[in-house]
Amino acid sequence: MEFIDTSQLLGDLLVKYNYVSFKDFQRCLQIQGNMENPPPIGQILIDQKLITKRALEHVLLLQKKYIQKKEEQILGISIAQLKERLNSEDLRDYLKVAVDVKASDFYLLSGKSPAVRVNGYLLDLPCEAIAPEKVRQMLFGILSEREVRMLEKQRHSMSFCFSLPGIARFRASLFQHHRGFDAIFRIIPFQIPSLEELGFPKSVYNLLNHTMGMILITGPASSGKTTTLAAMINELNHRRKGHIISIEDPIEFVFESKNCLITQREIGRHAESYLSAFRAALREDANIIVVGELRDPETFSVALTASETGHLVLGTLHTTNSESTIHRILDNFPPRMADQVRGMLSSALRGIISQKLIPNKEGTGRELAIELMISNSAIAHLIRENKPHQIPMILQTHRSRGMCWMDDSIVELYKKGCISKKEALYHLEDKDKLLSKKPLRSTQKRGYPK
Repeated sequence: MEFIDTSQLLGDLLVKYNYVSFKDFQRCLQIQGNMENPPPIGQILIDQKLITKRALEHVLLLQKKYIQKKEEQILGISIAQLKERLNSEDLRDYLKVAVDVKASDFYLLSGKSPAVRVNGYLLDLPCEAIAPEKVRQMLFGILSEREVRMLEKQRHSMSFCFSLPGIARFRASLFQHHRGFDAIFRIIPFQIPSLEELGFPKSVYNLLNHTMGMILITGPASSGKTTTLAAMINELNHRRKGHIISIEDPIEFVFESKNCLITQREIGRHAESYLSAFRAALREDANIIVVGELRDPETFSVALTASETGHLVLGTLHTTNSESTIHRILDNFPPRMADQVRGMLSSALRGIISQKLIPNKEGTGRELAIELMISNSAIAHLIRENKPHQIPMILQTHRSRGMCWMDDSIVELYKKGCISKKEALYHLEDKDKLLSKKPLRSTQKRGYPK
């Protein structure tokens, strides 16, 4: 997500201080758009004799101050204070800063300044670029001997988890490229939020009453699927007795057994693959099997069989809504198996939770928008008849039964004043739904942490 449209900001400042007219600035943007290798918009303004170099420098300084103020608002700390804390060669100090500014991700980059993603915005940290060799030393300083061997075996890319006691866990993706090593650290809080704290309705809780079948959590990357899955496991852990086996790559949230016995297995460390771990779970007296990601047809086939034979299966997919989720599942299998898979899915599926995280109007957090499909006879019929394109109609006509279409959720956030019209239109599938809706003043403080 772009932090700020710098061209638009420059134009707003130039018009505000009467340097150029709105019409002239738009004309220069059009000129820039028609050029093969366009220079900065400021240079075009000078070339068109609409502004002097000195005046442009003045406005660019105002722009820099505005952006810094906006960054400080999002980070919750002044740039000067950040600079003091970033004078370190210890990776742990950078990770502590990332946690303190409530980042979802920390980027350690060879030959560049580190960066953080906060509320969906990617922001450079105010410190010098770190040399590739220094980045390598920082990364290898937190790797165990086993992880170094794994990195070499996997051709210089790997995923692993790292903990700072009392602060947070981190899921790291480390990889090598032409400049050196880079790593992205996803921040995983020790405290698992509840479904209510994340903003889910009661109908999601009701899905967890099922003792067998399949529940899927879907959404694009960085939409909070792992956090939602962890909240559901935690709810089941307190609600019922049984054996929960989770299969992850790598283990992110760490659970303490309460009413349930929880076994967490990591691919590469405790099992060779998702498929082998899933097959083993069927022999290990599991009541609930949680799969970090359903990646291939073989694993999905075993998951469907398990959900039909007395197990509750929870998993995630990188799909955006219920309709695309059904299509993705069916596309995993050859055409000759289509009728069989549709039949199995129609009887096994209990619900699909699709989610998006949308920046709020203040830029201080993100709001959860969800689509909730609860399987019933109408949904099962559409799956069997290969008509998933009709699912949105069912979601809209069964709202009283707890279902929700993604567009309706987004419009509701806009009406409450939680998100801007620009964000709402960007995420809506049917943009006409917003034309007659006027936002109210936001009074909600709840927001999704990731």
